[in-house]
Amino acid sequence: MAKAGSQKTTKAEKSTMTESSSHSSSVPERRLEALLDVVPSGIVIIESPDGKISYVNKRAIELYGVDPRGLQMESHSTRAMKLLTADGDVYLPERLPASRALLHGETVRNEELLIEQPWGTRVTVSASAAPVIDDGGNILAAVGIFHDISRRKQTQAALRDHQNNLQRLVVQQTQELLRANKELKREMTEHQQAVRQVRALSLRLVNAEEKERQRVGQELHDQIGGSLTLLKLAMHKARQGRPEKTEASLAEIEEIVNEIYEQVRSLSHSLRPDMLTGLGLVDALDAHFEDYTNRCGVKVHFKPTKMKRRLSSEVEITAFRIVQEALVNVARHAKASEVNIHMTCQRGRLSVQIRDDGCGFDPAQTESLSSGISGMQGRAYLMDGTVTVDSSPGVGTCITCELPLTPHGHRPTHK
Repeated sequence: MAKAGSQKTTKAEKSTMTESSSHSSSVPERRLEALLDVVPSGIVIIESPDGKISYVNKRAIELYGVDPRGLQMESHSTRAMKLLTADGDVYLPERLPASRALLHGETVRNEELLIEQPWGTRVTVSASAAPVIDDGGNILAAVGIFHDISRRKQTQAALRDHQNNLQRLVVQQTQELLRANKELKREMTEHQQAVRQVRALSLRLVNAEEKERQRVGQELHDQIGGSLTLLKLAMHKARQGRPEKTEASLAEIEEIVNEIYEQVRSLSHSLRPDMLTGLGLVDALDAHFEDYTNRCGVKVHFKPTKMKRRLSSEVEITAFRIVQEALVNVARHAKASEVNIHMTCQRGRLSVQIRDDGCGFDPAQTESLSSGISGMQGRAYLMDGTVTVDSSPGVGTCITCELPLTPHGHRPTHK
């Protein structure tokens, strides 16, 4: 019994020792497996010489989208587990990092590749591999480690897109700045040209005013001065004459005085028309056209639109003087028989068109504008308006004046 019991005890001891030995050998493996399963990188082990995958952790299965254990390395690029290069080409099985480590003992670090999962999603990973070598230098296996860099690649791609967009924006802004700079230079050039034109017009206007003063002075000297000389002679004659001829002398003196009065009235009217102040632009022009036709023999056809209200005195006098100067040019140069004048007032502007049937001229052949035209343009410019001249030989001349009803820097005044 004792012996039998001793034998049973021996068997129990052996069984206990076997279980204890088995338990003690599995604990480190389980601990290592648990450790590898929490590593954020995928890990695979490929055995030599058949190239079968003997171990894969949970993260590797997640990245592959399939459990590759049992597959041989030449099956890596199958439909079940497709590995691609960074350019999207299918990897040759022998060129995979783990295969190169197993076949040639090569250590591969951070090689970028793509894992195409069974449902088509592609994951970008950075793969490293190293051989497991025994003391005799024989390759026993290869360990492959790879971690997901998809988010980093997306961030890099987004950063590149942002940089590209930024570069395009910089190029666009640079082009816009160049265009703006070119436009600014053009505007500066136009401004400089405008300044030169203003100076030229101002000089012509001053010259025109000086000629007008000379004309008025000449009128005073020739007409009124001559009439006053006749008046002086008549008065001297009356003093020296006999009493019975006094009445005739007084009648002669009265006639000379009346002539002087008419000359003064005519000169005053040319300097500042009374009807323009009292009745307005249309009536003043009507009176001027009648007098002009009587003096020059040129028929004037006037077609004004009805004015809803009186214009400012500045606009009226400017328009009157421009029309007056245009008719002077017609009388002096055009050899015209009639003039058509059309005047409209709408949309905040007064427009006057003066067209004659005279001989016309070629503006391109004119070295400089006449003092009359430059005077008209100068007057219009001072009121923020324009005067344009359209003419050619044999078809007459058309002068168009455009004046704003409320020029910049001017307040309408009425008298």
